[in-house]
Parts: sequence; C-alpha cells; structure tokens
Amino acid sequence: MSAVLFGILAAERAGPSPFQDAEGVTLKTLVDIAGVPMLQRVLANVSAVAPGPPMLCGPALIQRATAPWLETTLAAGAARWLPPEGSPARSAQALWEAAQGEGKALLLTTGDHPLLTPETLERFWQDAAAGSQDVAVGLAPYEAVQAAFPHSKRTALRFSCGAYCGTNLFFLRGPKAGKVLSFWREVEALRKRPDKMLRVLGLGLAARYLAGRLSLSAALEALSDRTGARCAAIPVADPDAAVDVDSLEDLATVRDRFRRRGDG
Repeated sequence: MSAVLFGILAAERAGPSPFQDAEGVTLKTLVDIAGVPMLQRVLANVSAVAPGPPMLCGPALIQRATAPWLETTLAAGAARWLPPEGSPARSAQALWEAAQGEGKALLLTTGDHPLLTPETLERFWQDAAAGSQDVAVGLAPYEAVQAAFPHSKRTALRFSCGAYCGTNLFFLRGPKAGKVLSFWREVEALRKRPDKMLRVLGLGLAARYLAGRLSLSAALEALSDRTGARCAAIPVADPDAAVDVDSLEDLATVRDRFRRRGDG
C-alpha cells in the first residue's frame, strides 16, 4: 500500500453547541463515551492502524488545555497537531497539504466518530489504496444502517442503484485530490442536502436525482468530470461506521451502542 498519513478532523463547526450545556465540555469531541473522551477513542482506534503518528487538525489551543490526556499524547509524539481552519473542508485541505508535503496519501476521518473500529478503518484503507482513483469515499448501505439503528435518523444518499450513508472515511492521493477539496469547500454548507449539492454539478443531474434516476456511478463520474480527479466509492459493510455524533440524539445512540457492545 502507498505511504499514507492518517488525519483526524478534531475541531468543531462555528456556532452554538448543545453539548456545552448538556455535557459540560468546551468541545463536542471531548464528550465522555463510556468513561473515555470521544476524541481519545477515535485517536486510539486510528493509531491501532496508522503506520505513523496520526495528525489532528484541532482542537484549538484553548480547548486543548482542557484535555490533559491530549497534551500528554502530543508531547510523547504519539500524535501530531495542526491548528484548525475556519471550516471542516478547509481543515481537510490543511491535512491534505501536510500529507502532500510528506509525499503521502491522506486517509481522513473525524473526531466525532467513536464507533469506528480499527478493523473497518484498515479494510477501507486496503480497499482504497488498491484502487487507481485520486479520491475515495466510504459509503455504507442505508438499509443495513437503518436495520442496526432503527431509531436513529441518518442522512441517506438515494441513488437508482440503492441508498447509502456516508461514513466520514476519505482517501485522497496525489495533487488532483486537491480539486475535490476545492469542490467540498464550495458545497460544504449543503452537506445535508444532496439534491442541492448535485445542482452545483448541473440542474439535469439534480433533476435525475430527485426523480430517482441517478446512479451512484453517474454521480461520481460527474464529480470526476467537474474536478478533473478520479473519484470512487468504497463499500463499507459495518453500519456502525455510518454513525457520527452531530446531535444529542446521536450521542444517546452511540452510548446505547457501546452498552450493547458491552463497552460501557
């Protein structure tokens, strides 16, 4: 497999956070999950697979100060840190530029992804690195996610070939991948509205999506044409990989899953 830097988006979107009052934390990813801060769980799972110290983009310095375990981890060289940028897409860009500077691909995930397992992460890495694409995104079958989490509302990408959920797993390799990050910056405010996101690629594409006539392969081909980067989807079988923590309801879902796993 190609040399790779594992990156974690570990900051938080700007604006009010329900976690600060409900959980008493300065940052969502510092919320306790079965006795361990969420970000610490993610970092441990990523470190179990990564060939070198993972790189965190965030938290901000003032928030790092409230997490002594993180300061210890960074001081020991077990992880590296970049200051967060103004948005997730810009932070992803910073991690990609760091990977490019080291001549490596970037495997990217998020700090609010505590159900991600080392096994799922390694399988995604192997599958993505084996392909020839510039950018790969992990997608889980929506039906499997709904079966595993029937009471959790997940955003579904509904294509003519089936519905999928994102997994916050991305693989970016080579200079052309930066063009996809530029597109991400353009549409990141529309992340919960795939129809509007596709409209940026063309009104006809969005119309086909709304009519249920757009295939996943056609959508990826349109993205590849728009950016000049080869884009692919990597199937992710584990439905847990489709659950991140965007809300207090998500947090309750994750904590319940840990109890059912026997981890908390």
